[in-house]
Amino acid sequence: MSHSSIIIIIMISLFFISPTNEKEKINKILSFNTSTILRGIAILLVILQHLGGSFGTNLLTPLGGTGVAIFLVLSGFGLNESFKKKGLDYYWRNRIIRVFIPYFILISIISCFSENFNIRTYLLDIFGIKTSYWYIAFLLKQYILYYIATRFFYKFRLQIIFIVSIIFIFILPNIEAEQGLSFLLGVLISENYNKVCSSKLFTKSMLMFSFFCIGSIFLAIKQLPIIREYEDRFIYNWVQLFIKLPYAIFFILIIHKLSIFNRKFLTFTGMISYELYLVHMIFLKYIDMKLINAFIVLIVSFALSYLFYLLNQQINTFLRKRIKINF
Repeated sequence: MSHSSIIIIIMISLFFISPTNEKEKINKILSFNTSTILRGIAILLVILQHLGGSFGTNLLTPLGGTGVAIFLVLSGFGLNESFKKKGLDYYWRNRIIRVFIPYFILISIISCFSENFNIRTYLLDIFGIKTSYWYIAFLLKQYILYYIATRFFYKFRLQIIFIVSIIFIFILPNIEAEQGLSFLLGVLISENYNKVCSSKLFTKSMLMFSFFCIGSIFLAIKQLPIIREYEDRFIYNWVQLFIKLPYAIFFILIIHKLSIFNRKFLTFTGMISYELYLVHMIFLKYIDMKLINAFIVLIVSFALSYLFYLLNQQINTFLRKRIKINF
């Protein structure tokens, strides 16, 4: 059995043996508990892909993009739900405190230990112009798009976000282009939340099955030599999009259908998912295709991510109390 197969079995086992709390049943799609669990699943999918890459296999590649798609759907949903409750009050303050300050801290620490530190590269990185983590730069684009469309063109904001999202698929690098519609989907779910939640279970089951089939069909299409020839073109981006986003929807629906309760491991992982995303990337280079190194990297990543999460919580509380400017 290959190292990557062993890792998959272990990670899936952690999912199923996690204790549950029967009193905390999830009734709504993307409720707070559901979203936390989905974030836990999403970051595990991303880590699985990265571990697979560290062991020289690309068989787990769809998992990483699926995890990112889940994150973006949740981001779009959460952002729009927040807007529905309190408008754009403290929009940028909240984004900066929760997303960009932790990133600034991490990049600054990494830069302190870098032998080839370059001030220009550092500044471009922390301001989201040319980042070490592509997801951060892409998320910033989505935040800017949502803010401009909502602040200045509210009546047509969904149409504008849709049009720009389509443009993203054609002009952005492959890894970003394939996520072009994920954030938008989260916004649309929020806009139609009551209808989505009131849908019949049969309808949700059919959708779940349909999206799994769509993702699988396009995953098969991706393997065709004629498609591989277009790997650097927008056609390939569309194929990738119809793999990652349908699989993300499948995960969201199956979590709801199975009425997964508050699994402690997934809830904990979802709670620290952002910090875990930032931290685990640093240590991947130390795996060196050795299983024991992979276990050590996982343990260290989880431990440091939790400490980083606690630090970010303290910074978050401190800044929210002192920054009263609405921006």
